[in-house]
Amino acid sequence: MRLSKRLATIDSFVEPGYQAIWDCCCDHGLLGMQLVAREVANTVHFVDIVPALMDELTAKLARYSPIQGVAHWQVHCMDVAAIELNFQQRNLVIIAGVGGELLLRFINHILAAQQQFANTHRNEALAELEFIICPVHHTYKVREGLLEQGMKLINEAIISENNRFYEVIHISKQATRSLTLTGSSMWHRGQPRHYQYQQKLLTH
Repeated sequence: MRLSKRLATIDSFVEPGYQAIWDCCCDHGLLGMQLVAREVANTVHFVDIVPALMDELTAKLARYSPIQGVAHWQVHCMDVAAIELNFQQRNLVIIAGVGGELLLRFINHILAAQQQFANTHRNEALAELEFIICPVHHTYKVREGLLEQGMKLINEAIISENNRFYEVIHISKQATRSLTLTGSSMWHRGQPRHYQYQQKLLTH
């Protein structure tokens, strides 16, 4: 399966070792299927709110699943804000292809659920919760919202695809690098398109 530049970059950010990966707004499930094939998590969850897409994806996954053994995937036709994570497991939530305002709503719902779990299970340790996001617009406002939530940076990249710029941002509260409003490690000198995008951000 051939991934777009954006999805390939997200895939490159994902290292093995997660109990659960949530491919949210997964559309046709290309990224999640790649993650299943790479066996980077115990379970890859595909989440989208469009029933027809989820039915098609379920049939496709069933065809490619091993004949023996447990399938390492689940399909959920639901709002991303309503997903239920086991916060004692290491989770990675991937959200791509949606606008900044909606993306922040999803993240805020998930973090609120994590906080509620922490408040009611004070003697139980929380596992690390990570996000990889790629908003289609309003990235500056997304970064503002992430900073308000205390997010730190794991990795970031700029992608130029179909004459548009996208940012892929990997974050968690347990990371040690500071997240900035205009990015830090994603800029590469000698890349004219990076300079073009940087000027656009600075005139925001």
